[in-house]
Amino acid sequence: MENKQIYAEQIIKIVKEKRNQDGIDYFNPKNQIEDGFVIINYEKVLLQKQSVCNGTMEMLLPEGFSELSKEAVTQKYRKGNAPHWVYVSQKGTAAFSFSVKPEITEAEFLNLKDLLEEDLKKTYSSLCLEEESLVCSDGGAVKYYVLDFPTSGGEVFLILFFRQTAGGVFAGSFECDADDKKQWKPVLLQLAATLEEKKEGDREGDAR
Repeated sequence: MENKQIYAEQIIKIVKEKRNQDGIDYFNPKNQIEDGFVIINYEKVLLQKQSVCNGTMEMLLPEGFSELSKEAVTQKYRKGNAPHWVYVSQKGTAAFSFSVKPEITEAEFLNLKDLLEEDLKKTYSSLCLEEESLVCSDGGAVKYYVLDFPTSGGEVFLILFFRQTAGGVFAGSFECDADDKKQWKPVLLQLAATLEEKKEGDREGDAR
C-alpha cells in the first residue's frame, strides 16, 4: 500500500512539472482532437492524418503505433478471421486494426448488427450489441459498436466501426485495457469521424 502511495505521489509530481512547462491540464484534459494531440495516462499523444488500407482510406490517428508483421498478426488472431493491418502502441496496451471486406453485400451491411451478434455469440453467448452511427467529415456514415468483454489477460474495451466504400466495407477496430476506456472512448469516436475515402487519383499506394 505504501509503495502505491509513493508511486501516485511521484506521478502527481511529474504531471505538475509538465503542466508548469506547457500549460496543459494533464489531470482533466479536454481531449479535443482539433488541438492536434490528446492526453492519455498523463502523457501527450500527438495526432496525425494517415493513409490506411493501401492508401484507399485516410483518418486522424495517434502517433507511436507500429505495424505488426503478418506473422505476429497470425499469432495474435489464432482463431482465424485476422484483420489485414494491425498497429500496436509502444506499451502494447492499445491496438488499431483495419480491413476491407468486399464480400459484405449492401444488404448485409444494412443488417450488420445481426451478423456481428451471430458471430460474436459463438464465443460470448450472452452478448448483445447496440448499434450507433456518426457522420464523417466527408459526409460518409460510420456504424460503430462499443463492447467490454473478458479475455485471459483481463477485461478489454473494444470499439468496432464500419463504413461502406467503393472497394467494399471498411472494418476498423480499437482495443485497449478496460481501465483506459474512460480516456480512450471519447477520443476514438472523434477519430472515427475523421475517416475519409480517398479518391482514386489521390491515392499514394500506402503500404498500410
